[in-house]
Parts: sequence; structure tokens; C-alpha cells
Amino acid sequence: MTTNPYVAPRSTLVSPPSPATGVPFYVVSARKFTWLFIATMGHYGIYWFYRNWHLYRQYSGSRIWPVARAIFAVFFVHSLFALVKDALAEEGKLSWHAGRHAALMVILMLLSFLVDKLASESVGPPQLVWLLIPLFALQAFVWRKAQVIINVSCHDPDGQSNDRFTAANFFWMALGALYWALFLVGASATL
Repeated sequence: MTTNPYVAPRSTLVSPPSPATGVPFYVVSARKFTWLFIATMGHYGIYWFYRNWHLYRQYSGSRIWPVARAIFAVFFVHSLFALVKDALAEEGKLSWHAGRHAALMVILMLLSFLVDKLASESVGPPQLVWLLIPLFALQAFVWRKAQVIINVSCHDPDGQSNDRFTAANFFWMALGALYWALFLVGASATL
């Protein structure tokens, strides 16, 4: 016998990674994304981040917490966009300045938060609250661009696989319309 009985047995303790299935990121048409983002006053963004991280976790098998990454999205935008950029590079598709795009998104999120906080604490002129609308429009534009890039990385540039509105979409848009109405009534009181 040439085997040493005192040597630990050799075996693979980690199972090999399973092959990736599905799409790595959340695909939605630019039209549907824009409607949901604007109608929900940007709150759709939380779900958007959750879905992107959830699908990436399923696709890659990584051990991440999609809920935490959605709630604290400002800290994870750069890493999400870096993953999207890597997916684009693997496919030999368009180049994208993911870091700049993520930085712009973070700046807009923080600036909107700051303006909202100042307006709610009555710091500065009461009309400051109206600055939220152009900031929100910029955010919608920047997020929409990111969604288009994600769609390209998932081989569905037009987002046709998720273009139809569901009953849940209409429910959230109706709830968002109430939120918009409350915002406009409150903001008009500052005039």
C-alpha cells in the first residue's frame, strides 16, 4: 500500500458554481420605466434596485442581500453599474462610462434628499420645494438612460420582454398620483 493512512482525505468541499441562467439584470422598457418612475415620484427606484440585485444574485449565485442594497442604493450604485459594464464588455457591446453615470445618479439622489430635508425643516425660502421638480426630472432622465443600457446588456434593447403594464403597476401609479397631488397642494401653499 502506498497511501498514507495519516493524511487527511482529499475531496472537493465547495461545489462548483452552477451555470448562469436567465438574465443578470432587470429588463423593462424605457417607456414603462419612465411612467412608473415619474408616477411613483421616484419610489419605483427602490423596487428597480431590488430587482436588479435579486436577478444578479440568482444569475451569479453570489451571496448578496438585494433588499439591503435597494434600501441603501446610494452606496451600491457604483457596484451595480460596474457589473453592467462588465456584462457589456463580455458581449463586445457599446462602451459606457459606468462610474460617471453612477456618480451623477448619487449626486442627484443626495441633492434631492438635501433639498427635501431643507424644505421640510423650513430652512431657506419656502419656494425651495419647487427645486425638487427639475431635480426629479434630471433623475428620471439619468435612471432611464441606465435602464436602456441594462436592457442592451441583457440582449433586449427595447425591453420588449417587460413592456406591458400590469394591475400592480396601475395600482402603484394611482397611489403615486395621490402622492403627487399631496406634494403639489403642499408646495402651492408656499406661493
